[in-house]
Amino acid sequence: MTKQILSSVSDFVVENFPETVILPTLGNNDVKFHYQFPTTPELAEDYYGYVFDNFIEKPFGNQNLDKEGIRETFMHGGYFRTEVKGVTFLNLNSLMWAVSRYTLPSEPANEQMDWLEEQFKTIPL
Repeated sequence: MTKQILSSVSDFVVENFPETVILPTLGNNDVKFHYQFPTTPELAEDYYGYVFDNFIEKPFGNQNLDKEGIRETFMHGGYFRTEVKGVTFLNLNSLMWAVSRYTLPSEPANEQMDWLEEQFKTIPL
């Protein structure tokens, strides 16, 4: 059901806002299992790949994005950095820090925060 909703939304955006840049930001209601991010490489490839294909690869305003740069971290944990018209965007996967029945912080969450810290060191002021 989640994939159907994501696909419908991306199709709507392509049809109605073809020049709009779409930067997906993931959270607790954006995954197959509520409050559970993908825990195996197969699940990550399936889920993050589906979101990437529907919101980064689709033919709308994203044609100038560094898609390979985005793919590197997005496929690992659903987060990424990109520049749009000289503005740096850091998109995080907030699900990794959601309060739920899982013990936090987790290894993926810590990796994301380490990545974020490195990004702040490289953004020109």
